Amino acid sequence: MLAAASFAGLCLVATAGCGAKGGGADATAACGPVQREVLDPRSIQHVLPNAPTPTYLTDPPTSGPHQPSPPIHGVQTSAIPKPVQVGLLEGGNVLVQYRALSDRSLTTVRSLAGTKVVVAPNPDLRDGRVVLTSWLYKQTCSSVDVRAAHRFVSEHANRGPDHPNG
Repeated sequence: MLAAASFAGLCLVATAGCGAKGGGADATAACGPVQREVLDPRSIQHVLPNAPTPTYLTDPPTSGPHQPSPPIHGVQTSAIPKPVQVGLLEGGNVLVQYRALSDRSLTTVRSLAGTKVVVAPNPDLRDGRVVLTSWLYKQTCSSVDVRAAHRFVSEHANRGPDHPNG
């Protein structure tokens, strides 16, 4: 699991700009409930680089055809293709994707990157401005919510089928 210390400073520093009520008691109101999504039976299929993007049962995907690729870490500056997203989740990573954030919120969401947490833009997100995904789980947020992100990572990092603890 992700060490609690890696988020401890974030919660103290970043909560002023997070959540629906600025990080107070109602901060989690910025995020909907964590949803367990259906396992795509095609999850054992590999997608070759430059192949057409398959369709997925969920958006963003939490399982399905995937592209094994070199590890991706930290903050990414461009959107991650869906087959690569699924490959990251299969390895036990949590993916934090965002769209249309203010500079302050963008700084906060990028600060979430760390061990087993990849942060990337996704201009195609339909619901919410921030979406956290792991293998079979998703949480959608209307704004950056550090407490909810911490909880999601603590519960879902290192849980992919290709991770020894998964």
